[in-house]
Amino acid sequence: MMRAALRAAFRRTGYEAGGVVVRIGRRSGAMDALLRRRGARAAGFVTAWNPFSRPMPPGWNLRLQARLREAARGAVLAEGWGRGRGWAEHHLLLAGDPRRIAVLGYIGLLPGLEPALGEAAAAIRAAGCRVVLE
Repeated sequence: MMRAALRAAFRRTGYEAGGVVVRIGRRSGAMDALLRRRGARAAGFVTAWNPFSRPMPPGWNLRLQARLREAARGAVLAEGWGRGRGWAEHHLLLAGDPRRIAVLGYIGLLPGLEPALGEAAAAIRAAGCRVVLE
């Protein structure tokens, strides 16, 4: 279960990709439009940075993010940043079935990768273009 403070931090964060900033729990017409332009019905933000919200060295984050990008080839709609108070993490906006996105984020094409879906690791999903925290 995610700590309340961590959940609140994720809700305060702006998640940017393709020039669009979204927030958890808020509908985004701009994200709707981005997904339509790219021919995607659903997408999710996935990162290899700082798994389970534990800071990792920059080189480690960059190497695992590159592995994620390779594993997700063909599904990457845009790259961007999640920015909160005093922190930032790079992420990919991946198109596709949320279950596939979850597999990329959780089951682990990358060891220690933060899950793309699921409360245990605090990720977000753009489903029907409504961003939710699960």
